[in-house]
Amino acid sequence: TATGMTTSPTGTAYYAQSGQTVTLLNPAISGTSNLATYTQTGMPAAIRPARNQTFVGGTQDNGAAYIAAGIIIDTAGVINFYRTMNQDSFTTSGTKANLSQSVSYVLN
Repeated sequence: TATGMTTSPTGTAYYAQSGQTVTLLNPAISGTSNLATYTQTGMPAAIRPARNQTFVGGTQDNGAAYIAAGIIIDTAGVINFYRTMNQDSFTTSGTKANLSQSVSYVLN
């Protein structure tokens, strides 16, 4: 479930686990922005990392695409999206989105 939008759009993520490594396929989700933040919630406890994991990915903010976006999966299983690797906030209008992307990370 996405937050930071006028609605709470959802998508289905898929994952595979091999030992302490998880590969997560996160779906594209978009909506009308009403907050400067953008998160996704609902990650199962079994695949939450012991330390925050940071990735480069793709997002969209108010019609502009950002490929060097910052994505952080935190220890509570919340995926935090940022417009850039500098953790810049999103605008509070227009459409915000993340691209469908896969990431691999370690649990411990």
